[in-house]
Amino acid sequence: MLNPDLKLEWGVHPKLIFNDYDELFEALGEISNPEYCAITYEANSVTGSYSDVFRVRFRIPTELLIAPIQRKITSQSRFNCNEFIQYFVDNNIFSFDANIKKIERNYQTVVDWVKNQDTKYVESFFRGYLETKNNPLPKEAKINPKDLLIINDDYVEQLQPRTFVKRELPASTPKSTGAGSKRVRKVDYVRKSIRDTELGLIGEFYVYQSEYNKLKAAEKNGQIESVEEVLSWVSKIDDSAGFDIQSYDPDTGKVIYIEVKSTSSSANTPFYISENELDFSKSHSNNYKLYRLYNLSKDSTDNIEYFEIEGDLRENDSLLIIPKTYEVRIK
Repeated sequence: MLNPDLKLEWGVHPKLIFNDYDELFEALGEISNPEYCAITYEANSVTGSYSDVFRVRFRIPTELLIAPIQRKITSQSRFNCNEFIQYFVDNNIFSFDANIKKIERNYQTVVDWVKNQDTKYVESFFRGYLETKNNPLPKEAKINPKDLLIINDDYVEQLQPRTFVKRELPASTPKSTGAGSKRVRKVDYVRKSIRDTELGLIGEFYVYQSEYNKLKAAEKNGQIESVEEVLSWVSKIDDSAGFDIQSYDPDTGKVIYIEVKSTSSSANTPFYISENELDFSKSHSNNYKLYRLYNLSKDSTDNIEYFEIEGDLRENDSLLIIPKTYEVRIK
């Protein structure tokens, strides 16, 4: 729940004033990113020109910052705001090193705190940390959208059980005629990244739940000793494994490696797959399955439609795999 001490108005002339908490959390994202700014403590006893202050100095153009911070900045891309910065120091969100008179911001510490606030402001923080007015960072931030998703046991327990309906592999994707002009729309990549990641995790959860129900029945029939020994949601622990869920086929006695790809769009919608995932499908072709979930909505209780692809994906004649990323070096 949102901390009641987190006010919308801070400091003195000019005040740091936010219209709402979306603005506050986006500003916090900007201030929390060391690529954007440095925060130092400057003592009056040294300069004699002003009170002891926490001084925020930005390394990026002022016009890229959110409006409340623009209004607060007085000169040289900097502002002083003891009250605001002290709040985050007192709550152990920022750390203050008295020896070097500098504020340190640990990404994971800040993220963990944001997660404990109202979840509807998570996107705002992420937008502020990663982008300024839809302009990418001067230096790419090493940030994972999963870090800011509220997908935990309490969350998934609220999802309603769904029935899986297996479909045939769809017909080939219709080619565009190229007629007419398409409207170019600016994409909010931060929001899209979070939503895509959330839908992906929800898809994985439902597949995990389906496998659990299947194996629980096998446990009751004496085909396996326990579900926990054969079922694991691997990507929650290690997203570099090359697959998402390790399961088991009680009829054949084989381990199954399942990759889950989810979309809210139609069955023909293209999906992305990494080189590592492709390699894993080849090295484990005898017990590899890709589940493609489509028309998936987290708020729906309808049946989940999916189709299944088995074996080495590169060798599947029904798939067209197009390389999208290349490493470029100077000769």
